[in-house]
Amino acid sequence: MISPRSIAAPATLIAAALFAGQTTFAATPQPPDHHDMKWRLAACATCHGKRGQGGGHGTGVYPRLADQPAAYLYKQLLRFKSARRTGIPPVKIMHRLLANLPASYLQLIAAYYAAESPPFGPALPRDKARWRQGRDLVRNGVPREGIAPCTSCHGANLEGEPPGVPALAGQYARYLTIQFEHWAQGARHNAVHEHIVQTLTTPQIQAMSHYLASLRPAAPAPSEEKSK
Repeated sequence: MISPRSIAAPATLIAAALFAGQTTFAATPQPPDHHDMKWRLAACATCHGKRGQGGGHGTGVYPRLADQPAAYLYKQLLRFKSARRTGIPPVKIMHRLLANLPASYLQLIAAYYAAESPPFGPALPRDKARWRQGRDLVRNGVPREGIAPCTSCHGANLEGEPPGVPALAGQYARYLTIQFEHWAQGARHNAVHEHIVQTLTTPQIQAMSHYLASLRPAAPAPSEEKSK
């Protein structure tokens, strides 16, 4: 868990960059180009990486934003702005950073990260038993409990389904686990995910996150032979 004190300084830098960008955008008749947005969002790299690859501070708490559908990112930015997404301290900082940014600027932020596609880092070493358990839950679901496979919504390769369903392949395991904690606590709301956390155990949720983090888009899922 990250303490509020450890992220206070980065938050100040991010706020300065975002609000500087907002002032410039308000006076600019045409939307800024990709290079301009890269400069405006440079401070966001503190947590989300220079190209939205995530994993800031080596914690895995901060998600990969790159390659996600723009509509999904925009929706989440609106939720942060209105404080409808709550949770651990980094979420509260997002509330403050976005509170005074116009929706049009949030759309530009979403479009910027959706267009980025930095390479994925090397996958962490696998816990073979947990990886196989996670694979079975993600790929098959638990029919007897009314839990569908993750692929039924997030795509056969778990790369997301535009416009509004996010990619899961290659996302950070810690981030994914935290989101399930948020659904369990009522900090986020989604009937499907709430049913999952009410039905599965914590080790099962962690196994799913472990498996999803091991995947890499545009590549076949690792075979069971390689996992042995």
